Amino acid sequence: MLNRHNLEIVKFCSTEDSGYSLAAIYVTPSETVCTDGWRLVRVATPSNVSGTLPKIEGFEACTAFGGFLLPRDSAKAILASIPQNALSPILKHVFIG
Repeated sequence: MLNRHNLEIVKFCSTEDSGYSLAAIYVTPSETVCTDGWRLVRVATPSNVSGTLPKIEGFEACTAFGGFLLPRDSAKAILASIPQNALSPILKHVFIG
């Protein structure tokens, strides 16, 4: 599960699309990480929220997964979909599958 802070680090992602830089966020169960080649930003992922999750048929949250790269443009799109003034705090989080 990621929150706004985990995705806002997209501002620090490289804007170059060369083979020498990564234009993505590295997502692990414990943190999100990105770099522009000069700065490295790490943000811890939320924990202990499984009791507050709404029940969705056919969906089960998983916290055991290997790290993956979330492309810069995808991270920006997901960040834009998180409501600013959600009534429930859980709605300020996203699951990526």
